[in-house]
Amino acid sequence: MKVILSTGHGRLHLVQSATWLRKLGLNVRVLTGWIPKHPDGLLVKLASKIVRRDLTSGMKKRLVPELEGCVRTCPLAESLDTLLRVACRILKISTHRVSSIGWTIFGLASRKYLKDADIFHCRSGAGQGGAIKLARNRGMKILVDHSCLHPAKCEENLKDDYARWGQEIVIAPGRGVWKNVLKDCEDADMIMVNANHIRDSFVEQGYAPEKVRVVYLGVREDFQGVKKNYASHGTFRVLFTGGFIILKGAEYLLESLKILKERGVDVAYDVIGSVGAPKALLEKYSNLPFKFYGVLPQDNLKSHLANADAYLFPSLADGCAQSGMEALTAGLPVVATYQSGLPITDGENGCVVPMKDAMAIADKIEWLIAHPEERERLGKSAAKMMREKYTWRHYAENVRDLYEELVESGS
Repeated sequence: MKVILSTGHGRLHLVQSATWLRKLGLNVRVLTGWIPKHPDGLLVKLASKIVRRDLTSGMKKRLVPELEGCVRTCPLAESLDTLLRVACRILKISTHRVSSIGWTIFGLASRKYLKDADIFHCRSGAGQGGAIKLARNRGMKILVDHSCLHPAKCEENLKDDYARWGQEIVIAPGRGVWKNVLKDCEDADMIMVNANHIRDSFVEQGYAPEKVRVVYLGVREDFQGVKKNYASHGTFRVLFTGGFIILKGAEYLLESLKILKERGVDVAYDVIGSVGAPKALLEKYSNLPFKFYGVLPQDNLKSHLANADAYLFPSLADGCAQSGMEALTAGLPVVATYQSGLPITDGENGCVVPMKDAMAIADKIEWLIAHPEERERLGKSAAKMMREKYTWRHYAENVRDLYEELVESGS
């Protein structure tokens, strides 16, 4: 079986997908954006100045030795997309105006590599510009890889919160790249999503249940069981990792901390990741004991997971949040919403709280503080579940099964 896997701009989880699929013996070729030979070089430094962020770390992650010789790049397409975004920043207009163009250009550029394969496994958004159409004309089955709620459900969950803080909503149907995303999903033979609630959101929008399949992502093995000591000494430390934005429940996380402090609970929150929450939101809660550590390498993250007492992820519209999966794998007791996409069952291997309910979050954190034996039970149960069901090998085997089903359906 021959597979072409298109990541679109960036890498998402699809580089790990290709790596593990090849370990199973599958013939996988990867289409992606720019991969510089020298991620510390002058060209990357110049690009970093243009986009106003350091690209070195991200570019290093694109250099995967296991994929050497099977990667084809579309650097011009990604460069044009970046320039369009920079132009929007200079002109102070929304990037939604150009994001669809940038992804369509990628799909168009990828066409020259679409040959001699059985499966076209495409990140949602990267299949337009004629890519999916050409792949199908050349006899390939189309698997579209989608990683978040249906845009209509995202808009429903997020619109009030983004309006309240004066921010532009990030995901909505009919806007920017989400037009490409939905067209790819419509054109697919099968859509692969990474959490049950994503599948449910597509079925709600009229998609046939058999067309939308769930395959949860894997987690690096070195995160397994890094949490060893469940005793809490002094201030109870709650950890959040990932982008600290409205979508991830930043407001309700901070409000829950306020409630706990008003109750006199000795607790503090640690946040690791980029901070994109509105300035006014951060200022509202600035007197609370929370600390931002910024973006850290994953190897440095493990010590924070080992030392935290609990993990909190109150997302409003996520896919299978990799940061939360890492916390479960590490063995932390996790408090999360159903909308986080995490594969937890309340009371068995984690704690599920209602979306946008800061009081419920505070109650659950206070309960964890009062029940150390339950913290340990939940954490160890989570680590066991992740070790037995959610490794990258499990992921690759499940994807391979979908490939085989697709190929057999056309025979």
